Amino acid sequence: MEQQSGKGPASAPQATPAASAPSPKKKLVIVLLVVFTGWVGGHRYYAGKNGAIAMTLLGVAGTALNIGYGQWYGYPIVALVNLWALYDIIMVVLDKWVDKQGRPITNW
Repeated sequence: MEQQSGKGPASAPQATPAASAPSPKKKLVIVLLVVFTGWVGGHRYYAGKNGAIAMTLLGVAGTALNIGYGQWYGYPIVALVNLWALYDIIMVVLDKWVDKQGRPITNW
């Protein structure tokens, strides 16, 4: 008897239609959200990436330390969160960002 090796078209992973179709989310909306709410992760909530609660908490904590209490150690926190937002905007512009379902966000 001949055994099948598991190679060939029958065993190749198939792309799901949801992952290959572009997301209905708009890049322009994400860019604007990064500019105005990037420090609290508003753009990540729009894309369905609700796991970004850590970014939100860091942004709010850093801003509260800077404005509310005038503490110097809030500045590195805000700088870190803003660098994260800058990274996100670069990924959006380069078409490397995906929504929660893994669909690329390519429509302006």
